[in-house]
Amino acid sequence: MNNKIEFDLILKNGMVINVFTEEIIKTDIGIKNGIIIRTGNLDGKNIINCEGRYLSPGLIDAHLHIESSMIAPKQFADFISLRGTTTIIADPHEIVNVSGENGLNYMLEETEDCSCNVFFNLPSCVPATKFENNGCNFSSEKMKKFIHNKRILGLGEVMDYVSVITNEEEMMKKINLFSNKIIDGHAPRITGDDLQSYRLNGIITDHECETYQEALEKLRMGFYILIREGTAAHNLKELLKPILEDKIPLEQLCFCTDDKHIDDIDKNDHIIHNVRMAIQLGLNPIKSIKLASINTARLYNLKKLGAVSVGYQADILVLDNLEELNIQFVLHKGKVIIENNIPKKNKDIINSINIKNIDDYDIKLKLSETETTVIKLVENQLTTKKELSKVILKNNIFIPDNIHQKVIVIERHNKTGNIGIGIIKNFGLEKGAIASSVSHDSHNIIIVGTNDDDIIMALKEIKLMGGGYAVSHNKKIICKQQLELSGLMTDTDRRTLSKNLNNMIDICHNMGVKKCFDPFITLSFLALPVIPEIRITDTGLFDVTNFKFI
Repeated sequence: MNNKIEFDLILKNGMVINVFTEEIIKTDIGIKNGIIIRTGNLDGKNIINCEGRYLSPGLIDAHLHIESSMIAPKQFADFISLRGTTTIIADPHEIVNVSGENGLNYMLEETEDCSCNVFFNLPSCVPATKFENNGCNFSSEKMKKFIHNKRILGLGEVMDYVSVITNEEEMMKKINLFSNKIIDGHAPRITGDDLQSYRLNGIITDHECETYQEALEKLRMGFYILIREGTAAHNLKELLKPILEDKIPLEQLCFCTDDKHIDDIDKNDHIIHNVRMAIQLGLNPIKSIKLASINTARLYNLKKLGAVSVGYQADILVLDNLEELNIQFVLHKGKVIIENNIPKKNKDIINSINIKNIDDYDIKLKLSETETTVIKLVENQLTTKKELSKVILKNNIFIPDNIHQKVIVIERHNKTGNIGIGIIKNFGLEKGAIASSVSHDSHNIIIVGTNDDDIIMALKEIKLMGGGYAVSHNKKIICKQQLELSGLMTDTDRRTLSKNLNNMIDICHNMGVKKCFDPFITLSFLALPVIPEIRITDTGLFDVTNFKFI
């Protein structure tokens, strides 16, 4: 019977990683129309000999933001597929916060035909909170036209946990709209009764766990824990090591990157990096692969993804071993992937910087006492600490030094003139200024600097580029990267972008920024008022723990 089938491709003599029985089975794989339709001893015209190689299911990233890579969506999807990630569940709340429905349509259209399965969860919090200004309000009513799209899996991370716990009307409308779909969570340090109320509303995942005890409490309530290892947030070792030591079942665990720069992906790969780390921590390679494949597929009801077996889409990694997991080549829908860097253009999402003229007088920080509240950065984490610290004043004006630098957030969507001004500690910047139009989730302009002249210089460059990164010193721009797509991404070739970003990061570290911080990703999260303990928005310094302005 097998001889009568004309396969499009046969993978011969491969050692298949069976994620159902956790066995390795030597067999042939017969593929037709992108689907695995036979295994066993097969013959045909188009054969790839996989003798001595392992066949793994394509890997799945359970939660990410494409925009954080800074390259256009199609280029991103095609690139990570070469690195073994053949499926992603993306939350496009970055671009929707800036460009609204135009941004969402752009993401859907750009990823319709690429060498990666790109699914989306509709952003639940646009804006993230009422304590900042963004470019769009993506309401439950606006969501209705998208909900039946086959690539919309559910509701994106629900960051405004206060609105969930208090049953705020509009948030409940969004949750009810997705009552039969997946609802992703975002609940850093939420515990006890508040966490139970959060879970009671149907939220099923969380990717914000920092400690084992936090993850364990959520696992006990039925949450799926998406173990994050990104560019700024490194949670995998802290969570997975004690989970393995205590022999906690792994069925409710998946891997995600959340936010990962293109230069980081270039250096360290994508979701396969999480798998390798798990193996290094002592997790069996097959179980490690399961966390990045079938576990995630089952969570998001992706019935034809996550396994190398009959009836499953032929998304397959061909590996040389089960220790380093070196990828020989990747199949997507039964075809060997080759890189394709042809981004599409979309005029609706450019020219997104709309600010008033600002001079150094507008960004002076007046204080009555030398002891004041500052944002203390936490190494290798997205969380911050609220701390009282003594700073330098001259005529009641804050003067930055090597310990404390000024941080400002400028509203950039509606020309309101709003400027939030604060102080950060533990960043390490010793000179100049670093500016970005990427600042989660409202994506106003954020700048950290040691003096006002360089802050203003960097701000002007951001405006001139229509969005991006800029670093200034001695009143000169010393490096920059344009991000013309909603001030978040660029059509620039990924190799050029990655090389420039690596150079800019090195420059920032040479200017004193601590090596444990990616300067731009760390900067981008300082404005997100849903991650403890303290943030800065365009409307002021915000205490996340108490959910009020300082």
